[in-house]
Amino acid sequence: MVQFIRIIVKLYILNIIISYVEELKKLVESVEASEEFKEVKDSVYLCSLFSIMENDKGEWQVDYYNHKEDKMVSFVVNDKVSREESKIFKEKESKVDRLEIDKVKIDLKEAFKIANKLHKDKYNSETVNKKIVILQVVKKPIWNLTYLTAAFNIINFKIDAVSGEIISDNKSSALSLGSKK
Repeated sequence: MVQFIRIIVKLYILNIIISYVEELKKLVESVEASEEFKEVKDSVYLCSLFSIMENDKGEWQVDYYNHKEDKMVSFVVNDKVSREESKIFKEKESKVDRLEIDKVKIDLKEAFKIANKLHKDKYNSETVNKKIVILQVVKKPIWNLTYLTAAFNIINFKIDAVSGEIISDNKSSALSLGSKK
């Protein structure tokens, strides 16, 4: 009986994870179904999802790389889909990797759970005000989670979006961001 309950719980958890990843897929699909996207679809591919969150809620921006013009094309879904193009922050010769949502197995809630546990264990004196969330590819799909704290510190967690492994974590002062060393 205990084994049966464990199987049911695992299936339930798997269903929750799948449903959150499905939400991201639906967001991308809604962008790709829009007229705004159809105007650029032949020259772009998905490269990241971005959000600034307060209380784990925020608006998502869906980013595509325009390989013909070496630009970022960003879409935000509100009542309608809006598009904005901008320069990309990368070295001239570096490549922007394609994000394949189907490869993502760890959803945002699970990534937050992993990061929050590490935050509690290692950085517990820091009170988080906002979270910057990026789902991107750096050799493999990762959740790049940046916590902005009340003490003007930045705590960054990189979590493998396939396995849930913590790739890195670090803390720095936001006040030292423009200073020369």
